[in-house]
Amino acid sequence: MDKEKETLQEVEETEQQTEETTLDIAAVLESPEFKAVIDEQVKAGVKEALKGKTPKANTTPPSTIQQSDFDKMTYRERLQFFQSNPHTYNKLVKEG
Repeated sequence: MDKEKETLQEVEETEQQTEETTLDIAAVLESPEFKAVIDEQVKAGVKEALKGKTPKANTTPPSTIQQSDFDKMTYRERLQFFQSNPHTYNKLVKEG
């Protein structure tokens, strides 16, 4: 019986310690200092991610392929055309 009481007491102590630890962690996470550190790290990460040159906009003019030319394309040619001009590809597929 003493062993059961001892085990029960250990479980209760562990539960109490867990609750206290949880409260401590919650206090740290809600602290202004912790939030400031996180904000600083996020800003630094964003700044690092945005380094470099700004990507250029797609300046390729839309394709002026005719339906008859599209119909003569091989599968590989159509795949390449789809990758470079998905909007026009979809339009030609629906019209054909």
